Amino acid sequence: MAQLTYDAIRRKARFGHRSYVVWTDRNGELQHGIYNKATIKRAILAVGTNGRFTWLDASTGISNIARSFSYMLHLLKCAPGAAA
Repeated sequence: MAQLTYDAIRRKARFGHRSYVVWTDRNGELQHGIYNKATIKRAILAVGTNGRFTWLDASTGISNIARSFSYMLHLLKCAPGAAA
């Protein structure tokens, strides 16, 4: 399976009507997943406390960046899904 580009994931979010989380792992590969507690937890563990990840809004495809660890934890707390 081919690796999706950031633009492909953004289009998938906008036209597929699902929000996505996107981050770059320690190997430099682009990772993504549907916006939920489990995916946000994976992103936080992958980028660390000084990293950042992006989530793409389902309705517009607009990107939002989580830059601080406290904001990442806030997103984890408020995300849909079972407790991570």
